[in-house]
Amino acid sequence: ADKSQNDGKITSRTTDEETRPDIQLTVFPRVIEPHVVRKEHDNNDCAQNNDNMPSSECRDMSKNYDEMLITVTLLRPEGRHELKFAQKLKRKEKIPEDDAFFRSTSSNTGKRNKDEERQSFQMPTIGLVGGDNMDKSYLTPLDLKRLAWGIQQVRGIMKQPPLSDSTGVETYPGTQYINGFKLETFIQENYLHNAHWSGTSRMGNLEKDHMAVVDEHLRVRGVENLRIVDASTFPVIPNGNTHSTVCAVASRAVELILGQNS
Repeated sequence: ADKSQNDGKITSRTTDEETRPDIQLTVFPRVIEPHVVRKEHDNNDCAQNNDNMPSSECRDMSKNYDEMLITVTLLRPEGRHELKFAQKLKRKEKIPEDDAFFRSTSSNTGKRNKDEERQSFQMPTIGLVGGDNMDKSYLTPLDLKRLAWGIQQVRGIMKQPPLSDSTGVETYPGTQYINGFKLETFIQENYLHNAHWSGTSRMGNLEKDHMAVVDEHLRVRGVENLRIVDASTFPVIPNGNTHSTVCAVASRAVELILGQNS
């Protein structure tokens, strides 16, 4: 697979059929990635309050200062998701007087009666389009295989000198998760999702693209003296982190605002 390196990150194609990288490996000299740290803190808190929690699910945070972290990120997931808004449930039930997620169906006085029936609503959910389980089916089978491939690449890299001469054993997920179904099951149960939001006010030709919000000079459609200068103006979602692209947009915006090329 082709690899390119930039700012501590390695991107790669999982197959020769891919036209651009779909996996990103990010190297941290310590366990400092915010999402990972937050999850480990949550696991530790849960373990302290739950004697039945498996020890494998809780790691000693004090050891993080002796560990290197390499994250495997899926840049272009196959999974497409849908948001289901709150829905009124058919059943009616008696609920506590102060419950904010229920609406009175019989009282016109504004006073709440503990015995009156109130209509309940199902909370919004998000999940795979057409998935059976809206809460858990976040990754498709292909997504899982790509992430498993990425983990195997990390293991291969870490076995090469000089890294292999100065690093110890794998601590997470651990050598018990070799490959195949067991590794993919581990990924399904322990993945973390993250996103760098962009493209919500995309740039485009205002005469041809009626969904474009700003023109090529970052000027907002129909509003004078207003420009947008951030990741929302991206016409195409970048294949990776957005920081360098945001810097390029900001640099161009400075030129436009100063009138060097407007």
